[in-house]
Amino acid sequence: NRMRQVRVVACGFLLNVIYIGLVFLWATDGFGKVLAGLIPCESVSVAYGVGTWASVASLVLLFLAQRAIKRDEAKVRAADRLR
Repeated sequence: NRMRQVRVVACGFLLNVIYIGLVFLWATDGFGKVLAGLIPCESVSVAYGVGTWASVASLVLLFLAQRAIKRDEAKVRAADRLR
């Protein structure tokens, strides 16, 4: 069911954008100052690891999946019109 696929990909895209936003907010001064106040150290350094870049890559792949699903749906509708 392609419409269900479109909804699942859209939900995944939305959740991924929220996740990336929270990671960015934590990495910048948003949660960084709060965390620095809780941990008795001079400063908190942030290092972007594989998980951060993998979520950005999954965002791109979800976008490409959405395009492919819509293209497939257009082909099916065009074939139905020919019948």
